[in-house]
Amino acid sequence: MVRIRKNAQTLPAPERDRFLAALGTLNAQGHGAYRDFRDMHTAVSNLEMHGNVGFLPWHRTYVLDLERALQAIDPTVAVPYWRFDEPAPDVFTRDFMGESDPQDQAVFRPGHALEHWFTDGQLGIIRGLDFPPDGPAKVMDEFDTMALGTPGDVSQAFTAWKTILTAMPTLVSRRSARSPTCRRRCAIRYFSCCTPMSIDYGPNGSG
Repeated sequence: MVRIRKNAQTLPAPERDRFLAALGTLNAQGHGAYRDFRDMHTAVSNLEMHGNVGFLPWHRTYVLDLERALQAIDPTVAVPYWRFDEPAPDVFTRDFMGESDPQDQAVFRPGHALEHWFTDGQLGIIRGLDFPPDGPAKVMDEFDTMALGTPGDVSQAFTAWKTILTAMPTLVSRRSARSPTCRRRCAIRYFSCCTPMSIDYGPNGSG
């Protein structure tokens, strides 16, 4: 299935609402198939999904599976992406991903598809923002990000993985030429632990 992932900031309202409706249906107030996705992304699987070189492909596959589940509900839906290095004043609103109140509770307009979101035994979405909703998130460059790690942890694995990829320019260049959707742009993991949006790699990310 062809998927065109669009910038959440400029996503047309009808497409936004279809995405939200499908996500709400998948959750079904805690009784839907979203439980499987929640159960996959927990501390139990942390070392598998975060603690080794599979970090990027693991999450790419995770979001692709989520997108396919949403498309089983509405084939027109694609998971939008958030350019977190740019202001996105239309994303964290009551009409879209919720507006955080002083208690870090996401507040939606009445009738919103995620108004009755339920997971981990509680109603609602807890998500505080450590940046202005109308400004870019705090973004670190690659050097500073890698400096957060210490020898022996995931940073070492990333370094090894990068070295392997660098040693295979022919394979990488062939895939890039074959699929322009391989272009990586900035990625977002989740808006919160409860509401994944995209680990997208570009406006036409294939997966």
